Amino acid sequence: MTAGRIDQWMSYYDLNNDGVVDPQEWAYRVREDRLQQLVANTDADSDGQMTAAEMLAAGHSPEQVTTEDPLSAPFVDGRPADSALSTPPP
Repeated sequence: MTAGRIDQWMSYYDLNNDGVVDPQEWAYRVREDRLQQLVANTDADSDGQMTAAEMLAAGHSPEQVTTEDPLSAPFVDGRPADSALSTPPP
């Protein structure tokens, strides 16, 4: 891995630019990436939103969403609620 690639990685994951990636920053990006992947795989009409019909057509069911699901973790303003990040994500 090159130094430039490491810099790209850090700028993506280090949301508050303090030089380290803490668990909250890592979790935010992983959740964000998973959510984008879910929308891309479910949003049949590509309008950026998922309807109940699209979710069912994609094979998702209400039973799949549980409190253990990382995507259902508490968020405030689109960020992990327990995060002490000082700057909003890009």
